Amino acid sequence: MDGEQKNLKVGAWSVTVGGIQDIKGFAELCCVESKNSDPRFEVIKSSVSTRVFRFKWYDKTYYYKEFCFNNKLKQLRMLKRGTHLHHIASELRRFGFDTPAIVCRARKGTQVFVVSDEANADESVYNVLMDKLDMSLPNLQRFRYKLGNEIGRLHTAGFVHGDLRWGNVLVRDVNADQPVFVYIDNDRTRKYKQLPDQERIKNLVQLKYPGSLLDKPESDWDAMWEGYVSGNPEVRAKEESWRRKVDEKNRKRVEAWWKKPRNKQLLEQRNQANGTANEI
Repeated sequence: MDGEQKNLKVGAWSVTVGGIQDIKGFAELCCVESKNSDPRFEVIKSSVSTRVFRFKWYDKTYYYKEFCFNNKLKQLRMLKRGTHLHHIASELRRFGFDTPAIVCRARKGTQVFVVSDEANADESVYNVLMDKLDMSLPNLQRFRYKLGNEIGRLHTAGFVHGDLRWGNVLVRDVNADQPVFVYIDNDRTRKYKQLPDQERIKNLVQLKYPGSLLDKPESDWDAMWEGYVSGNPEVRAKEESWRRKVDEKNRKRVEAWWKKPRNKQLLEQRNQANGTANEI
């Protein structure tokens, strides 16, 4: 929500909104209670602790996200989530990173919601790295390098993404010399004056982990790692020790995932596909 903002009341909701045509009408629409049965809103699959809807306003698409934890303490911690999301989106954009603007945020008692612009992107990193696009191997390796370089650039600017899943980074112009990466789900994204090493390592493990679960070749990670280091020249002196830490934390996380009871059948299928009965 870059630019002028307006505070208003819609029923019991305290709403802050800006950069929208017909601010009052937009706020009233966002505060409609019966979104599940309202044809103007499309339900989007989300976590059990959120409700997400897509809707249009003056031919533009927006995303509504409401936080709804059953745990009262967790819900109380959400009271400043709208302010945080607006701030971190503005900061990311100010430092040259692409993320949807937060155009509206509101509170009513312990209820909180935010509304964002639609992301300007073509694909998710997940779709690209799961080889769901028609890309040659050299182009995929180039993309992995560019992704690592982008995360290095993010860290150099002092940001750590709170949940760096492949699906939380979108991309446009994927085949261009410089793809544009778009960050979403910035709920726990933070900016530091001096980024702690453990936060960097946490993001790097999040980046490596999905490929490890899928038994992706280590060379895929090599390309991301080299891109990351190239985007963080100051990392060169710590490169070997940091990579060992990332690899070890990732190994433990993968082992823990396969040991969960709900993943037992997947592990058996994985071992059969690999022609082995050995468990991790």
